Amino acid sequence: MLAFAVLALAAPTAVLGSLPGHNNGGSAVADERVGGPSRFGPEWKKDVTAHDVSREMGLEIPDGAERRRAAWQENPREDILLLSFQLPSRQLPPFAEKLDLETPLAEPGPDSAPDSGTGAAAPFGHLGLPEPETVKGVRKGSSCPPCTGNKKARVGYWEIFTQPLEKERARVYLRAF
Repeated sequence: MLAFAVLALAAPTAVLGSLPGHNNGGSAVADERVGGPSRFGPEWKKDVTAHDVSREMGLEIPDGAERRRAAWQENPREDILLLSFQLPSRQLPPFAEKLDLETPLAEPGPDSAPDSGTGAAAPFGHLGLPEPETVKGVRKGSSCPPCTGNKKARVGYWEIFTQPLEKERARVYLRAF
C-alpha cells in the first residue's frame, strides 16, 4: 500500500517534467513558446511580389494594372494573401467576372468593418493602404475558388473589394486564405 502511495505522488512530477516549461524537478524552464514573442505566430514573408501572390491565388493581374502591392502573411493554420492594384474602371467588370464570384459585388454590410485600424485586424495597413471596409463607396464580393472549379488557386477563399477612384480608375483589393 505504501508503494502505491509513493508511486501516485511521483507520477504527477514525472508527467510535469515531460511538459514544455517544466523540468523533472517541477520548476519552470524558459521556453520560447511561453510568454513573449513566439516564432510560431504570424509573420510577413519578405520580398513577395504581386506575381507571387497572384499565382498562389490562381488569378492573373489584368494588363494595364498599376501600383501593384502584395503581401503574404504566414500563419500557423492558414496563410493570408493580400493583393492590390489600380486599373481603368472599364477593366473591372471583366476582371471580376473571371473570379466567378459567389456573391456579386455590392456594398458591404455594417458588420463587415474591421474591429480596429491596427494590427492583425488591419492587414492592408502592411501595404500602406486603408482597410477596404473603411473606404467610402467600396463594393465587396467573395468566392471559394475550389468550389467553382478553379484548379490554379492554392487558396480556399478570397474576397475582392473595389474602390472607385478619380479619372475613371478603380483600386482592387484581394484577400485570400
